[in-house]
Amino acid sequence: MRMSFSVGVRRYGQDCFLAQALQPPFLSSAGASAKDALDRLRGALLDALERSHPSTVIGWFQRNSWEIENLELDIHRVVGLFDDPFDDSDKEPDWAAQSVSIASTRSNPDSSRGLLTWFALEHGMLARGRDEEDVEKTLVARMRQTNGSAYHHRPSPDESWLEKLVIDFRPLDLLRVPHEMLWFDEFDDESLEQEQESLRPATPTLDDTAELWSNCSPREAAERGFLPIFARQRSVDEIEELLASKNPTPVVLVGKARVGKTALIRHLAYKRVGRDDGGRRLWFASSPRLCATEAFSAGWQQQCRELFAELETADDILYVGRLVEALDAGKFVGSDYNLAQFLKPLLADKRVRVVAEATPGEWNLIEQRDIGFARTFHVVRLDDPPEPFAFAEIVAPAARRIAEQEEIEVTDAAIQRAWNLQQRFASEGSSVGRTIDFLARVARRASSAYKQVLDDEDLVTSFCESTGLPQFMLYDERTLDLSQVIATLERRVMGQRQAVERVADVIGITKAGLAPPDRPLGSFLFVGPTGVGKTELARALAQFLFGDEDRLVRLDMSEYSHPDAYGRLIGEGHVVQTLEADYTPGGDLTGPVRRQPFCVVLLDEVEKAHPSVFDILLQVLGEARLTDAHGRTTRFQNTIVIMTSNLGVDSLRPSIGFADEEDLAEGWSSHFRREAERFFRPEFLARIDQFIPFRPLAKEVVVKIAHRELEQLKHREGIARLDVSFSYEEEVAAWVASRGWDPQYGARPLKRVIEREISWPLARQLAETQGKIESQQARTIHLGVEDASGRRIDERGLVWTLDIVASSDNDHASRQSLLELIEHIATLRRRLQNYTYTEMFSDLEWEIENFDVSSQAEHFWRNPNAPDLASRAEQARRIVRPAVEIAQELGALEDLAHEAYHSRSFDIHDDLRERADELAPAVRNLFMIILRSAFRVPDEIVMVMPSRRPNDPWRAQLVRWYAMLAERLDFELELLRARTPSELADVEPKELEQDNKLHYISCSLGKNGQVPNSEVLVLSFSGFAARPLLLGEDGLHRLISAEGNAVSDVIVLGEDEYWPVPDARLIAGSGNPSIARVWNKRTREVSIPYFMSVAFHEKDPWEVLAPVIEDVAWMIVESRWD
Repeated sequence: MRMSFSVGVRRYGQDCFLAQALQPPFLSSAGASAKDALDRLRGALLDALERSHPSTVIGWFQRNSWEIENLELDIHRVVGLFDDPFDDSDKEPDWAAQSVSIASTRSNPDSSRGLLTWFALEHGMLARGRDEEDVEKTLVARMRQTNGSAYHHRPSPDESWLEKLVIDFRPLDLLRVPHEMLWFDEFDDESLEQEQESLRPATPTLDDTAELWSNCSPREAAERGFLPIFARQRSVDEIEELLASKNPTPVVLVGKARVGKTALIRHLAYKRVGRDDGGRRLWFASSPRLCATEAFSAGWQQQCRELFAELETADDILYVGRLVEALDAGKFVGSDYNLAQFLKPLLADKRVRVVAEATPGEWNLIEQRDIGFARTFHVVRLDDPPEPFAFAEIVAPAARRIAEQEEIEVTDAAIQRAWNLQQRFASEGSSVGRTIDFLARVARRASSAYKQVLDDEDLVTSFCESTGLPQFMLYDERTLDLSQVIATLERRVMGQRQAVERVADVIGITKAGLAPPDRPLGSFLFVGPTGVGKTELARALAQFLFGDEDRLVRLDMSEYSHPDAYGRLIGEGHVVQTLEADYTPGGDLTGPVRRQPFCVVLLDEVEKAHPSVFDILLQVLGEARLTDAHGRTTRFQNTIVIMTSNLGVDSLRPSIGFADEEDLAEGWSSHFRREAERFFRPEFLARIDQFIPFRPLAKEVVVKIAHRELEQLKHREGIARLDVSFSYEEEVAAWVASRGWDPQYGARPLKRVIEREISWPLARQLAETQGKIESQQARTIHLGVEDASGRRIDERGLVWTLDIVASSDNDHASRQSLLELIEHIATLRRRLQNYTYTEMFSDLEWEIENFDVSSQAEHFWRNPNAPDLASRAEQARRIVRPAVEIAQELGALEDLAHEAYHSRSFDIHDDLRERADELAPAVRNLFMIILRSAFRVPDEIVMVMPSRRPNDPWRAQLVRWYAMLAERLDFELELLRARTPSELADVEPKELEQDNKLHYISCSLGKNGQVPNSEVLVLSFSGFAARPLLLGEDGLHRLISAEGNAVSDVIVLGEDEYWPVPDARLIAGSGNPSIARVWNKRTREVSIPYFMSVAFHEKDPWEVLAPVIEDVAWMIVESRWD
């Protein structure tokens, strides 16, 4: 049903709006905006309409219209200069006219007998009567009544106007109302739910096995992700019509991944949130869940039999999730009977209402394995809408909803960037769903990092982190210099200029977005002798384009030479058995690409594979997709496929006669192409983008490769760590090249020669001379080649020269300084780590997590403790966040210092030292802040020092030292002594009883550090973290000296402890047996319980003790916290 309500709206200021219904039920609401107030009123009216008796609702209908006019009404009381405005006498006051905006209507406009209603918009008052005189009299009387003291304190609205609310509602079904309550006008939710439950049939098996998705509260719906769907109303209507049909029709939603199948079902659940109107309920139970039973039960068949019987009786709807799971659910050793076979007769007879989902590949698999089961379902296809419509009507609204949920602003540029990235690089599934998932994932991470705005740079950064693509590949405004790309690749692959240029072209095509969407980014066939750089170029390409060599999927095709080898590539028969279950990880080719769509696929020695493998590769090269043995389609449009081959190497003959380099290259390429055409089928070769022959490496190229390998040897960790200077002559590279080059194996033997002829002898010499090196000495090792004229270089031997020389003072000092810096940074890092691994820090982290989770609750801020929790969480956040940032920076500094030491980059020492010196106070400050967080009054502490001897010299010495400590820590120190009897006489006894501190009087040290004579002295410290730092002073302080031993008692008062009265009991001592310090002048040491003794300097003991008292304070606070 639909009902129209006239509403008066008033505005007070800029952020206070009041909306009031002008007809029954006369409800009102307030909000920060007019829309907010009207929405609140709409909800209240909807709730009243759906819970009220239909006969009452009929009485609320009004078909009349409202008119607004300004009237002059005598409502303003005139008060004279000497009149009392609150005079309650019988004297009739004087009234003046005031303009009032009146909205009027008559219940029956066609008849003068209709009831006339006036509503004063500014005042929010309503009056009714038979005629205008009657209504005006009633309204004026009411307004005069409130026009006295109360009205003058009410603000006048800045603006008022009329609105109309049209509300669609579902009238109350009287069958849901208990018979004894039918005469009520309104009903509460509890009585209706009890009656509704009493009318429903019992469903014990459904309750235990399935999850009820309908009739949940709004809070539960939000936690489960039940949200309205966008732009799918036609599909929603079709499914609701099928599920609501007289004869139950099983429905299966078929669409690619992330197209919105599950979201559509959740939308159906969302429409049932908070409503139990007796309609069909929606349940969820996946196929494995339906077949899961307890031990010693009757079995899953009996459970399903009872569950579907209850479902049929209740006429409810069951959502079973992925339908393909039903084909294997329920199977066990010795029986292939599954859930699909169990459901087939129930669904064929249209006895139960079931809805499921499947991807196109899964639906094809279902039709192949059990066509009868598939035919019982009505198929509803879900496809992506057209691109402009999908972005405007689905992606953009979903992004705004995500921003509202995560409380973060998502810019329009970020939404457009996410859409473009998924449109360009989405490998499988719906680009609409992938865009929404991607936005939600990035927004959630940005919100947890307390960012307020999510822009397109955040989207690109996150996308590059997950794919490995460099950022310059995604920004159109950033140029790509292909010459730089070629130079980068040539540093790793030498002597193959043509191959490198062609690979660089693919990078340029990818950057420009010109790669075809239904093909791989590039497909290459590298042919040529072994050891010339084919595999190395594939690795270099993976490193450059995807940021990591691990993005290379390498398959040795000689392992796929048998007839059924193609099955391994697509996962046929590949089942991994575990203790819990068996699962299929995918094929050798489809599995890695599904897990990492952005990669380089290297098929090494492809000619050795069985011909059936080439049939599979036709799909990869031609359509960039491959369906595995389980019906899952793997996309290859974000991969580069590289195949290597040695075809034609054996039949290659050296050219005879004179020919230029270009002719030789052309003949080389023609030879390998003929061999490839002779071996591969035409349809296979036609799908390969680039046919690239690799030529044998020239002598000068092999020497360059040898140079590169020797330079890498110089930077190995052992040489840098042992402070060895290693150098070699230019002829050494030529010697390695001559011995490491082989026409058959290319440059592969180079590394073996370097390891055998250079690396192993070098390690032997380092080991033999290690013990002969003194602290100021270093080793220099020089490698050369024998000078033997008339002999080829490969026939000569290597000459090793080892010298032990004195290190230069500058180098030695720089290394020592770097070592000290590394130790300093490591000490700071370990100290901070000790702080963050404690219960105190864990509790601070818990405070933050507890608030972040709890504050998401709907009624959290109604809790009176909510402000306190928010304040504590914010205080904890101010501690935890800097600690994490400092720990990360210290770790980075330590890594940089280690790298500088090993690479002898002494020039960055000063920068590292400067930053470490800046972080040291930050670590100490963080330490103090954590200490302070454990106390209510952390910056004040009182120490009482009683003694039987008023002029105790040992106590006086302690007082002087504590004064020095206060000056060092920048504390304020107040010294007090006990009042003498004569001084106490000047204080009122009542004041003494109320404040024990009045028993003491302030004093100061003498010019020469003389301490006042008194049986009780008090030291009151105030300063940053004074209490935790000085807690360790509580206890006995023993002095051991040649002149004699002494003991002084120091009593530290608690935060809530009263000052003690300086009586005989206090002077006799606290009886505290604990030892705080042992000051030994004989050995010049200070002993502290649970700590090692430290040096004792009588003039200023705190120079050494100050860091120790911080460690003592941390130990005490941590133990008390635990």
